[in-house]
Amino acid sequence: MNNYLYDLLKPIYHNAEFSPKQEAVVDFIIALAALVLIALALGKLSGFLFRKFLPHFFGKSKNIWAAAMESSGFLRFASRIVPAIAILFLIPVVLQEGKGFTLFAQRLAAAFVIGMSARIIALFLDTLQFIYQKNMEEYARRRPIKSYLQLVKIFLYIITIILMVTTMLNVSPKGFLGGIGALSAVLMLVFKDSITGFVSSLQLSLNDMIRIGDVIDMSKYGAEGTVIDVTLQSVVVRNWDMTTSTIPIYNMVSDSFRNLRVISEEGCRRVKQAMYIDLQSVKFLSPAKVDEISRLPLLQMQPEAWKNMLENAPVGSDSGIPAAGGAVFLTNLGLFRMYTELYLKNHPMVAKDRPIIVRHLPQESHGLPLQLWFYCAGFVWESYEHIMASIFEHLFAVMREFDLRVCQFPTGADFRSIKLNGAG
Repeated sequence: MNNYLYDLLKPIYHNAEFSPKQEAVVDFIIALAALVLIALALGKLSGFLFRKFLPHFFGKSKNIWAAAMESSGFLRFASRIVPAIAILFLIPVVLQEGKGFTLFAQRLAAAFVIGMSARIIALFLDTLQFIYQKNMEEYARRRPIKSYLQLVKIFLYIITIILMVTTMLNVSPKGFLGGIGALSAVLMLVFKDSITGFVSSLQLSLNDMIRIGDVIDMSKYGAEGTVIDVTLQSVVVRNWDMTTSTIPIYNMVSDSFRNLRVISEEGCRRVKQAMYIDLQSVKFLSPAKVDEISRLPLLQMQPEAWKNMLENAPVGSDSGIPAAGGAVFLTNLGLFRMYTELYLKNHPMVAKDRPIIVRHLPQESHGLPLQLWFYCAGFVWESYEHIMASIFEHLFAVMREFDLRVCQFPTGADFRSIKLNGAG
């Protein structure tokens, strides 16, 4: 073949005379140039054919497959293996067979084809992952497969390296593996994190402990936000401050973390917060004051419910005591507690099928905690915070109508008031 190319191109050098050594060099250059031209031509042709016809094999989903293969680089690398295979078979034809350089070039081309094949398989796995996430988005969030594909890639690259080395050295892979058997302990040490990560990832997936898109809180690692990626060795969390935290996946199994996924599944989020009441503002109310409080807008819209709550109010230290004439004098704190419960039951963004509790907690040095326990129907973070804030803002504002005060440390205005009163 090389002699034919030389004879074909020799008229160009009709005025030149070559020695045998020079002729051999010219032969080699011509053959090498022919290989390069053939490889470039096949590369362009295969690239065109792959992009044109390969996606059509996937029917209606061809657009998704085309986008996936283009995004992962599969088409680009798949088209490159065609000229590599062609060069592998043309080397003994174009170059003089049996020479040392020809044998070395054959082994080098074979090793390149093996490496390129492994790369194409790895990119095809990336393509499958892309399709899996696009076509089965909900299931992909619950069962991410990225860590498993990474493990397959690790074994694929290990086998590829072994085959490339044995091909270049022209030895049997079986004998080569027997020779490196003593290095198994070292390999186990090198891939210890990958093996541990695979086992942890398997536990997380089988137990459905974490999914992409889950909101988790792992304060030990400063992670509080949304899970954006799960790999073989780590879990990546985008925090609320738009930073990212990378947590070793093994620690997701060995340590504890909070997963707020159930909030979105249930469609509601719990509110558990207390208001601290100044005990010195707690007092009994006369019937006239009770009637005055009954004129609040909410109680005007819910007269029957409010009347029933007053009639069914238990007689006790915080709800009322019998007085002369059989009248019941309610405390302002008890009345406010009843009002708060009615307000929550009528709020459009409070879940009615969940517990609504307004209760006292044990007295503390800075007041009596009045705890509100209810479930907000807006589980999205922004709406949840807005709804919770609006509820407590209303309660803090209406508290004055019940002659109650919130317990807080004295401020500058309080000291100025004391000074002015003292001066007067």
